Amino acid sequence: MDTSLILVVSRVGFNSVYHLTDLPSFVSGKHVVLFDPQGVYLPNISTANPGKRIEYVTSKAISLYKDQFFPYCAFGCDMKSPFHGTLFRFPLRNADQAANSKLSKQAYIEDDISSMFVQLYEEGILSLLFLKCALQRFSKLKYVSDCEMDAFSLDFLTEAVVGGLSQIRTHKFYVVQTMASPSSRIGSFAATAAKDYDMHLLPWASVAACVSDDSLNEDHLKLGRAFCFLPLPVKTGFRVHINGYFEVSSNRRGIWYGDDMDRSGKIRSIWNRLLLEDVVAPSFAKLLLGMRKILGSTKTYYSLWPIGSFEEPWSLLVEHIYGIIGGSPVLYSDVEGGKWISPEEAYLHDMEISGSKEIGDVLVRLGMPIVPLPSDLFEMILNCKSDRHQKVVTPDSVRHYLRDSKYLSTLGRSHNFLLLEYCLEDLIDTDVGIHASHLPLLPLASGDYGSLSRSSEGIIYYICNELEYMLLEQISNRLIDRTIPVKLLCRLTSIANVSGANLVVFSVNEFVQLFSAFVPAEWKYKMKVLWSPSSNSTHPASSWFLLFWRYLREQCEELSLFGDWPIIPSVSGHLYRPSRQKKLLNLEKLSEKMQHVLVKIGCTILDSNYCIEHPDLINYVHDADAPGILDAIYDVSSSDGINQLLQCLEANERDELRQFLLDPKWFVGKKMDDSHIQNSKWLPIYRVYDGESTDNSKCSDLVNPRKFLPPIDCPECLFTSEFIYNLSNTEEELLRRFYGVERMRKTEFYKLHVLNRIEELETDVRDSIMLSVLQELPQLCVEDASFREILRNLEFLPTISGTLKSPAKLYDPRNEELYALLEDSDSFPSGTFSKSGVLDMLQGLGLKTAVSVDAVIQCARHVERLMHKNQEKAHARGKILLSYLEVNALKWLPDPLEDDQRKVNRMFSRAASAFKSRHVKSDLEKFWNELRLISWCPVLISPPHMSLPWPTVSSLVAPPKLVRPYSDVWLVSASMRILDGECSSSALSHQLGWSNPPGGSVIAAQLLELGKNNEIISDPILRRELALAMPKIYSILMGLLGSDEIDIVKAVLEGCRWIWVGDGYATTNEVVLNGPLHLAPYIRVIPADLAAFSDLFLELGIQEYLWPSDYANVLHRMAIKKGTTPLDSGEIAGVTFIAQHLAEAHFYEDQTNIYLPDVSGRLHSATNLVYNDAPWLLESDGSENLFGSAAISLGAKQAVHKFVHGNISHDIAEKLGVRSFRRILLAESADSMNLSLSGAAEAFGQHESLTTRLRHILEMYADGPAVLFELVQNAEDAGASNVTFLLDKTHYGTSSLLSPEMGDWQGPALYCFNDSIFSPQDLYAISRIGQESKLEKPFAIGRFGLGF
Repeated sequence: MDTSLILVVSRVGFNSVYHLTDLPSFVSGKHVVLFDPQGVYLPNISTANPGKRIEYVTSKAISLYKDQFFPYCAFGCDMKSPFHGTLFRFPLRNADQAANSKLSKQAYIEDDISSMFVQLYEEGILSLLFLKCALQRFSKLKYVSDCEMDAFSLDFLTEAVVGGLSQIRTHKFYVVQTMASPSSRIGSFAATAAKDYDMHLLPWASVAACVSDDSLNEDHLKLGRAFCFLPLPVKTGFRVHINGYFEVSSNRRGIWYGDDMDRSGKIRSIWNRLLLEDVVAPSFAKLLLGMRKILGSTKTYYSLWPIGSFEEPWSLLVEHIYGIIGGSPVLYSDVEGGKWISPEEAYLHDMEISGSKEIGDVLVRLGMPIVPLPSDLFEMILNCKSDRHQKVVTPDSVRHYLRDSKYLSTLGRSHNFLLLEYCLEDLIDTDVGIHASHLPLLPLASGDYGSLSRSSEGIIYYICNELEYMLLEQISNRLIDRTIPVKLLCRLTSIANVSGANLVVFSVNEFVQLFSAFVPAEWKYKMKVLWSPSSNSTHPASSWFLLFWRYLREQCEELSLFGDWPIIPSVSGHLYRPSRQKKLLNLEKLSEKMQHVLVKIGCTILDSNYCIEHPDLINYVHDADAPGILDAIYDVSSSDGINQLLQCLEANERDELRQFLLDPKWFVGKKMDDSHIQNSKWLPIYRVYDGESTDNSKCSDLVNPRKFLPPIDCPECLFTSEFIYNLSNTEEELLRRFYGVERMRKTEFYKLHVLNRIEELETDVRDSIMLSVLQELPQLCVEDASFREILRNLEFLPTISGTLKSPAKLYDPRNEELYALLEDSDSFPSGTFSKSGVLDMLQGLGLKTAVSVDAVIQCARHVERLMHKNQEKAHARGKILLSYLEVNALKWLPDPLEDDQRKVNRMFSRAASAFKSRHVKSDLEKFWNELRLISWCPVLISPPHMSLPWPTVSSLVAPPKLVRPYSDVWLVSASMRILDGECSSSALSHQLGWSNPPGGSVIAAQLLELGKNNEIISDPILRRELALAMPKIYSILMGLLGSDEIDIVKAVLEGCRWIWVGDGYATTNEVVLNGPLHLAPYIRVIPADLAAFSDLFLELGIQEYLWPSDYANVLHRMAIKKGTTPLDSGEIAGVTFIAQHLAEAHFYEDQTNIYLPDVSGRLHSATNLVYNDAPWLLESDGSENLFGSAAISLGAKQAVHKFVHGNISHDIAEKLGVRSFRRILLAESADSMNLSLSGAAEAFGQHESLTTRLRHILEMYADGPAVLFELVQNAEDAGASNVTFLLDKTHYGTSSLLSPEMGDWQGPALYCFNDSIFSPQDLYAISRIGQESKLEKPFAIGRFGLGF
């Protein structure tokens, strides 16, 4: 064996011998080693060194302690020369020794050892099965890049001598072993475990099957066991033994497995699972491939397969085995003369359930790879979880196979019947078409076979009676053969009755679907076809047609089933489709003129000489009366409509048809119902006017458009095509009574034919007609009370621009005020309608005679329109309107003025009630609101002062809503227009909103513009104007306090310059209401004359007093503005004041930087400055330089510091975060710190005595033959080639012993010999307990036990 695979025992497994003895020992090489864990038998030992190793060759120990060492003289050992082997001696613990033992209370006698020998013999083969000496090829497997797999046979010879008789038996095993590659999943896991957890694992496993003759009755060799080189007390449920490099429990009772383990246990559990999945499962598949050659397709072969239920983790292995063998040829089939196939290819066949042998023979003939299996294996393969679908011989699988079979045509008809019955036996009738589709097994009358399919798919096949066979003779390839077995025919009929497939019991409905096979297909859907059987062979013969009508009389109640086919004959030799909408017509009772008209129209005439009898024909032939004629006409009308149909008729023919239909006899007894009357209305047979002359032949229907009898005493030149003429009195009476045709009234005629198209008429005609209507207005209003209102709103009056307007929208030009306001506008009638008499008539239609709010609005809108054409004219008209409103505003006040205004304008308030309009309050408010939004107010276009905020504008008029009086120019000029002129009417100012103060957003916009670029104002005139305006502005804002508008003001002004400080504007963080510091421009105090507005200033964010953080903020702003520029003396004084204030307030915040001047006057963060409290340490007399820094040298260390300005005292500087120069120097010289931890820590640990440790191990490890197996394992790891056990019953001498106490152990003992020799490393390792040296050597079996 490769020496790299050899390892002696060094774990706690060997300690199992303490079940037998308290004093184990062994001889190997030149040494004898004795163990005394209790330290009571060997001389000069302790619990720390509980044993002796004696070099007996040179020390001549045998001569000094003969009785002590003579028991070792066995198996070629003479205790004088080195011993080439290893001999263990385990003196048995008797009852007295057991009572006093600290290791075990178990006593052993000779019979106990004999019993262990018997059990060792019985388990001998299994004990040796997976040892390295048995697996002679184990060393050939290399842990290389590719997976290594090896298979071979092992023969075990056993001999037992019982009563002098020798019994020899030979047992054969077939073994497969596998080594996974390092790059595999399990190989990668092993590498990770070695690196991260110091666990040395090997991806190796083997499986073995006993193939001995069953006559030996050694069933226990065939019952699968789990091995970790030696057998474990674990039954797997397999018929194959499984050995692997498992992680076993410490007592070797099982392998690690489970999801509920700790970290180490989880790693071991995962390893075992991977070993089963990635190594054992492939080995098992390889074993089956090998065993098929040895056993063939036998019951013994299939018994090796995993069958039954399995516990975890073996159930997981079963799933992987069946998954792996899916593609391996491990099943035998008789197909193609017999061959091995894979489960993926195979169709499993349980002969006890799946059917008769005849079916199997037929399927094999078709090449179906059938595999007959025992029932238990059959069920196991089907029930095992797998990603693939296992094929089984069932009617369903046979159906699937037959669909692709190439050999189905080679079978005889009887075999096809057998297959058809088998394929249908698991299906209910309704599912046949779904699951048996595309099976070419249906026997047809033509001798061929049809394919089954769903009822809605594929070709339909019919089951017919004898009469139907006569009709369907030419489609025999669609008929089921009636000569098939009766049982099969009944089954097919049953399927057809429930529409379970493409089988149908023939009926008239099917005949309709097949009709195209007996007549030309192009006949379908045609209303008529020419039938000529004598000259066209594709036309049905007269005899077949006769048989067809016989079949219809007997089997078809309604001809509508054949409604798509022309089957009714006509006099023209054509066949017509039976249609209830387009019936044929019987003309026997009509005049020749009417017959001529109907034939000319194209009505279909029934040939009464051709006898076709059927009760349902009455539904397809019209009677020759008015309703029938109407129906016949409409039956033949095309998509172009009835007008197109009757175009062929002359005027006199239309009159003939109209007179026939308007015969009074058709209206007696209501023979003409409403639907026929309605159809008659649509016929274009009624003469109408065409607007030019009455001498014409124009005809129309009564509906589109609706027709009327013409009004009496109206000129015919105004009549249109809506009016009928050339009717007899009888016809007029019938149209009026039954057709609902009315005579139109005059007012209706004017409304429909004159007033609604007034703009289309010529100007002279229009004016003439409308003057006539005005003159007849009283009589027309009596006829229609709404006629006056229609004229009131009708736009028929021309204005100066030619536009037509209604009387209600125009004004009487005779009113001078109206004419002054609305001059040059389209507000007055012109031409003939401007005469006084006509104006009087128009007043009755709503012509306006006085100035109203509407007139004012119209005037304002006229100004607004002029603004886009002529700015100067618009400005002038705006001044006129402004003047008019100043005088007349009191007429339209919605409410009395407010109390304070009433005191000033009491007289105007009284006048308002006298002249107040009758309009309701809401209408007046609407008037003023609308007036405020129209651009009519004259405004200034240039600013009166150059510094005044002024928008860029060009319009000379604006809406009053955006205008303010000139007195507000300094308050609103930035966002509003300024009135050009004065408004002396307080009522007008109130209604236009000018008496209310400007809004907050307007004031805020003004402040925003005033503050821009006006931080400092030097112009004295501007200062004076602003000094007068700013109190007004602030006063208005004061009035907004407490309202939502002040929030808008605050939002607009935030961060901007808007605070007047007497000589300019400042922001909120640059001013304070009260304070001792006025350091412009960084901080200023509000002037005293604005102190009245302190509440406003506080609301808008100005602080009453400065807080320390504000002072720090002033310093920060100064630092930003000044940059690297030194402060002047005033600024230095201000900064010094702020620093003193901050120091007194004990101000400090982590996030706030305080800036202080350095010695050069430049501002720096206080944390970057140093105050000089050690001036004597400076290197030169002048410590200041250009940047306020100084260089200091202390030994080898040197640093540069910036010193704070001399005006800042050391006390203030330290409070504000400036560092001490002296402390900096002290800190730089400190090298270390003493933690002073002496006596504060103590050591801790744990201790367990050796005997306690061994006793715990024995509690974990079972006694009995397992001790012998452990010794066999140790010999295997040591590289021994044989192991011998001996029970020595001798009692040896006690004279020359190492100590008197050793005499108790000179009695019966168990010996174990192997032919390996302990190395020095092994001797060292065996002297230690619980230290797992074998864990580092993965090929050692002992790593899985309890060790020494």
